[in-house]
Amino acid sequence: MDQQTIIHLLEKHAARQLSPAEATSLEQWLQTADAGTYHQLLQLSDVPDSYKLYPPMPEHLASRIEAGLDAIDGRGRIVRMRWLRIAAAAVILAAVVTGGWMMMQHMRQQSSTVAGGPFIHDVKPGGNRATLTLGDGSVISLDEAENGNLGTQGNVKVVKLDSGQLAYQAKDDVGEVVYNTLNTPRGGQFRITLPDGTKVWINAASSLHFPTAFRGKERLVELKGEAYFEVAQNAAMPFKVKLNDMTVTVLGTSFNVMAYDDEGYTSTTLVSGAVRLETGSANTLLKPLQEGVLKQGGSAIAVKQANLPKVMAWKDGMFYFEKADINQIFRQLVRWYDVEPVFEGGVPQKKFVGIMSRNTTLAGVLKILEAADNNVKFRIEGKKVYIKFN
Repeated sequence: MDQQTIIHLLEKHAARQLSPAEATSLEQWLQTADAGTYHQLLQLSDVPDSYKLYPPMPEHLASRIEAGLDAIDGRGRIVRMRWLRIAAAAVILAAVVTGGWMMMQHMRQQSSTVAGGPFIHDVKPGGNRATLTLGDGSVISLDEAENGNLGTQGNVKVVKLDSGQLAYQAKDDVGEVVYNTLNTPRGGQFRITLPDGTKVWINAASSLHFPTAFRGKERLVELKGEAYFEVAQNAAMPFKVKLNDMTVTVLGTSFNVMAYDDEGYTSTTLVSGAVRLETGSANTLLKPLQEGVLKQGGSAIAVKQANLPKVMAWKDGMFYFEKADINQIFRQLVRWYDVEPVFEGGVPQKKFVGIMSRNTTLAGVLKILEAADNNVKFRIEGKKVYIKFN
């Protein structure tokens, strides 16, 4: 189906006017759609704001996430979280409390409560925003730049494509190699195709430093923050990502790297192919669906089975909280909404489990958290979020 047809069906779905045949067509599309495309088209649709905040979730995405949601009950046992599908909500959220789970009620009872609320101020979600620093030090705001040629560095053209992403187009392999840096602010993300054809999705509050052309025996880039790579194959020139205390070496593969300073660790999750992680004198080879974790200041890389839906949630346009306390949650919210948390009183150690759309406004996220745990209240004042626990 084309985009206009999908948008039309989403609008009819929100108005509860779908025919059986249309409902089948929409469901078939939802089974194969990625979350990013789904929420992008939803934002273009003429539907109520509450529906955009809490839309139905594609079945395939819900199934993947449900399979990965484990939790700890009040007696410390690992239990499978069983949640009620919220018929008009793209959110599954619960809080671990003494004695077990506090869960969301059925959406038809809860949605009116969640959609309402005392929030006077709100903050919009992040979007495609970034700056590009060229080799001569000049800075281009990519979200404001027109599509087309942004500049030429040696024999390499920097082009902003119609899709909004950035690409490098080289005429030949001669000429000076200079370095560029792509920076995403809080509330920004961006996608770039590097000179060798490698595709990179860059999360908020991150930076990627790279050459305008790859020469020599390796392709080396430097990352701070988080990014997902789909590396173009070139066995003669390994691709390397330099992080804080680790180097990731690949030949041709897809993987996610998280290296935020405030998280306290660096992680690499392999989706396909093979990568080698190096730190000091230690090195580790990852297999697909494994995650390598290096704690800040540590010397050993721990390898574990990856929770791929959780790792890839940001790229799919989702937040994914897996037994996350309020500090862990707000580290993500700070990067995506560019806000500052202010705690009024203590910080309880309750854990939240669930997912929600990154296209949700900040007030929408906070309302969902309040609905999951009625002992916490939020208010937004400018770029500050005040957090109070009863």
